[in-house]
Amino acid sequence: MNAAAAPNKGSKPDAEFYLLDWDFYLRYPDLYMEGLRSYAKKGVPEAQHLLGYHYYFGEGVPRNYKEARKWIKRAADQGLAYSQYSMSDFYREGLGVRKNARTAGRWLQKALQQNCPFAQHLMGHLYSEGVEVRKNLKKALKWHKLAADQGLPEAQFTMAWHYLHGQGVRTNNKTAVGWLRKSARQGNAEAQLRLGVMYADGLGVRKNDKMAVKWWTLGAEEMASTTGSTSVN
Repeated sequence: MNAAAAPNKGSKPDAEFYLLDWDFYLRYPDLYMEGLRSYAKKGVPEAQHLLGYHYYFGEGVPRNYKEARKWIKRAADQGLAYSQYSMSDFYREGLGVRKNARTAGRWLQKALQQNCPFAQHLMGHLYSEGVEVRKNLKKALKWHKLAADQGLPEAQFTMAWHYLHGQGVRTNNKTAVGWLRKSARQGNAEAQLRLGVMYADGLGVRKNDKMAVKWWTLGAEEMASTTGSTSVN
């Protein structure tokens, strides 16, 4: 299949593709990689992105940023929004390709046009830091909220940060707690730990030592479980 196929014209995954989950990889890595590569070569964009992921992190294959970019670009060319977002990162960081902020921006815009929450969250950070765009905390807040409203836990934590520190909005501990809860309930360790602090200090919520300990414990367990491991997006 042509790697530069029109968006959404690629092969569709069949039921067997979805058996290639992370547990299957851990149990049968060789069989998993063989199946994944087969689907990627057939033009299934989800498989192409996932194969690129394995090359990016060196999971099941030697780490190779050029191979990672090659497969993720095939998925991005078919219109997979998360792959378009990932392409932006390749060019922004110079991974497997020469750094090019303009090309990074073009890929990011493609992902934003599809309302990709990861791209929205990144756009918010660019406005927060004044990178590639003029610093604007209100625009940062806007983009972060778009991602948070789609349920992205990292963006929900970032929204809490806006309200905790008055970044582009008036400080409001109660609103911050609301965003922390949303993120924490999805397993975001930073949000869980911060929510524990809010309960311990009675900030935006009634002081409750038991709740503080609960969230600190959950946050510590989440951090321990993810240390040294990588999850598939």
